[in-house]
Amino acid sequence: MGPNKNAPPHNNLFIVLESIYFLHRIGDHQAALVLSEDSEKDIGKSPIHLVLAQMIDLIRKYEQNIFNANDYSDLTNNLQKPIEESGIAFYQGWLHFLLGYHLKNEDELKLAASLFLEGSHLSELYEVYYWMNNFRLLPVEEKFSTFLRTYPVKSIYSKIMGNTFYKEELKPLTQIQKAQTKNWLIEEDDEVDGGEEEDSFNCWLISGNAITPAQYKNIDHNDESFLDIYAGLINDRGEYSFLLITELNCLSFLIAAQLTGASTSQIAEFLVRSEKDTEEIINSIVRMGIKINKINGQYFLNWDAKPKIIIPRTLKVIGLQEFVKKKAPIFSKAQLIDLLQLTQFGAEALMKRWALSGFIRPTEKTEKANIWKFL
Repeated sequence: MGPNKNAPPHNNLFIVLESIYFLHRIGDHQAALVLSEDSEKDIGKSPIHLVLAQMIDLIRKYEQNIFNANDYSDLTNNLQKPIEESGIAFYQGWLHFLLGYHLKNEDELKLAASLFLEGSHLSELYEVYYWMNNFRLLPVEEKFSTFLRTYPVKSIYSKIMGNTFYKEELKPLTQIQKAQTKNWLIEEDDEVDGGEEEDSFNCWLISGNAITPAQYKNIDHNDESFLDIYAGLINDRGEYSFLLITELNCLSFLIAAQLTGASTSQIAEFLVRSEKDTEEIINSIVRMGIKINKINGQYFLNWDAKPKIIIPRTLKVIGLQEFVKKKAPIFSKAQLIDLLQLTQFGAEALMKRWALSGFIRPTEKTEKANIWKFL
């Protein structure tokens, strides 16, 4: 086969290998083969690049869902030592992932996860935890389950787990992805901001170390303490408090990122705010009494007594009207003041906003009060 004029320059073989890897990861194995053949002579001159190329070929077999016992033997007998000696965390991560994947070995998968986390390879990290969950090896800690089910990452496995981020952009591209989508029910037409189908879900309920899909309207709000990010309020032993929507959305992202931590730039991108504004939002949350640590530039929640948490699938606040609709679908201003512990001015402002948004309308007028109804 003649040389490919579009191939990356051969004086940077790492870029060539990255391109081959990427093509296999999106299922374009033919293009990857062409690039491999065009680069074969140069790669063959370098022992380290040759080993990495062989590693990528085993990744191809994984993506094609044909990785077998012979490949595992090749990995352990011929590639494990030189890959370990290369010191390249990304390829070491794949080495231990394939070893752990083939044998369903918890220690190997944990090691793979630590190597991918070290290099912030979030898509690969997510994939490791997806398989650990499938193999019933996922650690029973909230930070793992919230990462797997809520963290916004471009991975088909995230979509399979019920995450709505990038939903329209994600389609199964490789044979192993297609095989997995057949094993999971993906409701393509779910609506997540209300009006959802009866058997779908619009939020996650986090209690203890468990996270479960739920319909917001069916959740019991009678606990003394809960953090309701879906509607946007905090119940602290019977005392209600209300953060700004940006603060709640920031807190939602930090909950999703308990495992990895979140940088200022990541949070800013999620909130569509400047990094300066984001720093102030984080400081505002801290002033509310929620502990956040900053370690090596990453923000981590530092829970003491963590309440029950209700978090929307979108990670973005839906609105306080959802909570009130559950408690009092027909209400007066006095009832709203009593329910949310508001001032008269606060209740009037809230009702005005809801009326303008089309959430409520007056249903009757008594001698003492106007009665409102949620639509």
